[in-house]
Amino acid sequence: MQRRRRTSLSVAQAIGSKRERRLVVKQLRMNGVPIPKIGVDVRTGPGTIRRLRQEVFIVPGVLALVMQFTMTFLSMSTIVRERELGTLEQLVVSPIQPWELMLAR
Repeated sequence: MQRRRRTSLSVAQAIGSKRERRLVVKQLRMNGVPIPKIGVDVRTGPGTIRRLRQEVFIVPGVLALVMQFTMTFLSMSTIVRERELGTLEQLVVSPIQPWELMLAR
C-alpha cells in the first residue's frame, strides 16, 4: 500500500513538474525572453511554504468570526428587547419591508 502511494505521488509530481515547465516556457516566450539551451529548471519545495505565515491567514478569519457572532448577538438582543417591551407586534404591522427593518437596526 505504501509503495503504491509513493508511486502515485511520484507520477503526480512528474506530471505537475512537466506542466509547470511548459507554463514557464510559454511565459518566457510571451515576454520575449530567449529560452536557455539547457532547459528550464523549476523547483518547488518547502522553501515556498515557510514564507506562508500562519498568522496572515488565521487572524483575519478569527476577526470575521468575531464580527459575525457580534452582529448575530446584537440582532438577537434587539428582537428580545422588542418582545419584552411589547413593541414587536407594532413592528410586524408597520408598512416597512423586513430588509428595511434589518437595515435600520
